[in-house]
Amino acid sequence: MSIVGKLLGKTGSLRSLTRPFRKKARHLVRFRLARMKRARIGAEIVAITGSSGKSTATRLISRFLQTRFATREQAYQNTISACTQAILDATPTDEYLVIETGASVPGSVVEMAGLMKPKVAVVTMVNVEHRSAFKTIENVTKEKGALVEAVAEGGFAVLNADDENAIAMAERTKQRIVTFGHVNDADYRVVELGLGDSGTMELAIRSAHGTHRLSTKLMGIHFWPSVAAAFAVAVENGIAPETIAETLKDIETGYNRCQPYEIENGPTFIIDTVKAPLATLPKAFEVIRPLRAPRKRIVLGMLADHPGDSNTAYKKAYRWAAEVADQVIFVGEHAHRHKASAEEIANGRIVEMTTTEQAYAILRDTALPGEIIFLKSAGVAHLERLALGFDHDVRCWKERCRVPETCQACGLYEYPYERHPQVRRQKKLARWGMRKAATSRESKSRPE
Repeated sequence: MSIVGKLLGKTGSLRSLTRPFRKKARHLVRFRLARMKRARIGAEIVAITGSSGKSTATRLISRFLQTRFATREQAYQNTISACTQAILDATPTDEYLVIETGASVPGSVVEMAGLMKPKVAVVTMVNVEHRSAFKTIENVTKEKGALVEAVAEGGFAVLNADDENAIAMAERTKQRIVTFGHVNDADYRVVELGLGDSGTMELAIRSAHGTHRLSTKLMGIHFWPSVAAAFAVAVENGIAPETIAETLKDIETGYNRCQPYEIENGPTFIIDTVKAPLATLPKAFEVIRPLRAPRKRIVLGMLADHPGDSNTAYKKAYRWAAEVADQVIFVGEHAHRHKASAEEIANGRIVEMTTTEQAYAILRDTALPGEIIFLKSAGVAHLERLALGFDHDVRCWKERCRVPETCQACGLYEYPYERHPQVRRQKKLARWGMRKAATSRESKSRPE
């Protein structure tokens, strides 16, 4: 009997199972369907992983390839379910599938890599993420390296030459290796890197195809690995560097990834609330250093993936933020861990807020036209609501909301958190009713 059959038991019905087992059974069924379809589709798969920058790299690669090929993109959601769905959604006309691949638990990338068998595997960088699941950077490297190991014959891996853990993955495949880097020599080397007056990244990449200067709408130089990796993938797949440069000019960052959010006659927010690993904070904060504004403030929420005790981590975070901002507002249960001096507390250099709603009230009362407010936190805190509240009637102020998608994608921030299940059901029924009505109209319009 198959695994699915064993899960279904004697009744052979998903309804007979408890919810966790129904979910697992559905996953197994969909995974097997995707594996069968993967063997039939002609599209080449480009799979991207990394501890940071993979969503941006996925979007850039997809946009570059779309200039010449029929390309389908799966970004932001990087689980096995999302990977499976991307393959199930593929059509005979698709020439490339560009799929973001995340490591959540040991074995997750291994499973996805075996399903995809990508033509191209991209590793942006390796840091300790999901610390509770992986513990060490060696475990993270081992997990992400499974994607490189799965590269199909005739394909290639694109690796970060500046990251010793990423470049070491070259030993895990017999296929071609293409490298990108900034500090170390690489096939695609970033030889110039800086910020324009508006804080957007400008760079130049040197390769066997010459040196090409690129202008972007990406806020901050920490996006360079994503751009360099995407440039390498596109050129290696036949896209002209000039086409890449022209396309890149119009690509903006995704939701809440150093995303500018301007309020008419009010402040400009820079929303960076998807992830907040401690090691990435200095580069993220540098985004606002060159910007001209009457005041610069940083709102800090929950940090993620930091070694050692929380006191040390939050103390470092405050010091780094204070170097570039006029005021730092700490939000959440760890707000008191900043270890600022009594003088800094007294003069308002540091402000503690227990809840996100309290922080919003402070910002609303004190915001200056034209000031810069940088929002930084792990996604669970959803600090993007601080910016959305200036344009919308935000009523969801749940602390530690565990919905994995952004507030913009969720779309329910104008409803109290307790009403979300009810509103979702209503919206689902409304969609079902519209589909039913459309089907009815279609059937009535058919000739006898």
